[in-house]
Amino acid sequence: LTDNDFEATLRAVMWGRNIYHNVSRFLQFQVTVNISALATVFIGGIIFGESPLSAVQLLWINLIMDTFAAIALSTEPPLATVLQGNPFRSNASILSGTVWRQILGISFWNVIIMVFLILFGSLIADLDYSFSVPSELSDKTNPLYPQAEAKRKHFTYIFNTFVFLQLFNEINCRKVGRRDFNVFEKFLHNSYFLMVMVGTFTAQILMCKWFPSITGTEQMTKGEWGACIAVGSTNLLIGAILKLTPESWVSKINTQAVINED
Repeated sequence: LTDNDFEATLRAVMWGRNIYHNVSRFLQFQVTVNISALATVFIGGIIFGESPLSAVQLLWINLIMDTFAAIALSTEPPLATVLQGNPFRSNASILSGTVWRQILGISFWNVIIMVFLILFGSLIADLDYSFSVPSELSDKTNPLYPQAEAKRKHFTYIFNTFVFLQLFNEINCRKVGRRDFNVFEKFLHNSYFLMVMVGTFTAQILMCKWFPSITGTEQMTKGEWGACIAVGSTNLLIGAILKLTPESWVSKINTQAVINED
């Protein structure tokens, strides 16, 4: 207004609306990770008698979920398309029906993947061990050590797949619109997002491959790494499929019944 520039007013509207979108992006990601992690720990605890995700691994996941995701998703600059939507009313839900559709759908898919890995991961990798053997057993002279090592290998699959599922879902969360399918649009325009993605991906490999004692993981082959990344990337496909669901399904989601934002 002080510059007598109408285009500056449009930019102000763009950034104002973008703040709303950025909060939705971050919350969509954070709530999805929370639901997925809680379900994985709960189901794994029932089956294994211990959490398949150790305390250190959960701290790393929490770091991804809170700090890094906040930096990546809250710094997304606005696209010109943000002006095409209607203004947000003061009583509008930040976690709209569209956002909840993605949260519930992606969380459900993550839980399916985790349950499948928990139940059948040892069979797929031909790992022979008893669920009652503690995974933290580190005494190589103990006759149960090979079983404990096999169990840690199984848990490594679960941990890596879980992290890569969240990383690819972080890409999903760049777009919170009902029909925003191209989550890679202007992918390079946010340097913070790129640094977080590359840094998290690199740190995950470094910790598990060169510093396994930190995370309590076992070494994996290139094929096993590829499998974990490939399974994690399925979140991109599921996110796109969810956006193809009928609009009537979204309108049936009572956001205030799920959580009272006030």
